Amino acid sequence: MKFNTMTKKELKSLITTKLGGTDGDLYLDSSLEKILKVLYSHFIYENMEEKKLLLERLYRWSELRDIAATPIELVQIFETKKIGFWAKYYKNGIPLDEWTKINKGNTKKVLEMYQKISKILKELHEKYGIIVSDCNYKNILIIDDSFPILVDVNSFSMEDIRSNSVSRMLYDYSRKIRLNRYQQEMYLRHSKNSDKAALWLMYLEAALELPVRKIHYLPFNKRLRKEGNIDSSILEILDLVSDYNLSDVPYLHEIDLNPKEYRKIK
Repeated sequence: MKFNTMTKKELKSLITTKLGGTDGDLYLDSSLEKILKVLYSHFIYENMEEKKLLLERLYRWSELRDIAATPIELVQIFETKKIGFWAKYYKNGIPLDEWTKINKGNTKKVLEMYQKISKILKELHEKYGIIVSDCNYKNILIIDDSFPILVDVNSFSMEDIRSNSVSRMLYDYSRKIRLNRYQQEMYLRHSKNSDKAALWLMYLEAALELPVRKIHYLPFNKRLRKEGNIDSSILEILDLVSDYNLSDVPYLHEIDLNPKEYRKIK
């Protein structure tokens, strides 16, 4: 599939933005309707041929644009040979963590939004074989207070395409944090359920109004189990995530939850 050529001069004519992460630079067009991500190519373990293959597949699967900011045009910078892609720019999108704070206390609305995201993950897994490797708050935008859109799609992985990204949520909760970072990444990158587990941890932060690092802290974890009045299924999921046993983690939307009954523990 053809990557359209763009010169450095054309790139400099675009509007730069500070929205970019650690894996690329972001630019806006003058209409503020599209956003261009130009990928860095210096990451260890990152295979740019695999990345090109991923972007080509996402471009072909145009139906994904209803749930993710996938490519609408593929780009290669002429002088540097860096690759990138144009995607729709959601200027009214709110990152999931900010949206969650705005809706703090509305347990039903928050649960329903996280269930919608869980359904998107299931669709990506079952129809396309896609894993949202860097599933975190900033990579999920809430549009018009009603529907989620996944961004940072270049961090997606598939059976034959690795990702250099792992959700920070999983680091923060793991009881096996004694493993060095490289060992953790190698394990989590190849887990087909890492995004499901990360979404559970994000939801628990919202429902319990606690950071996952505190939930992980053993003395507090014991109090939570004794006094928190939370669903037994959640306790089982916490154990699975703690032990990196991600293969048995269920989809959030497939579990009956009663967040109104949870007791806040400080």
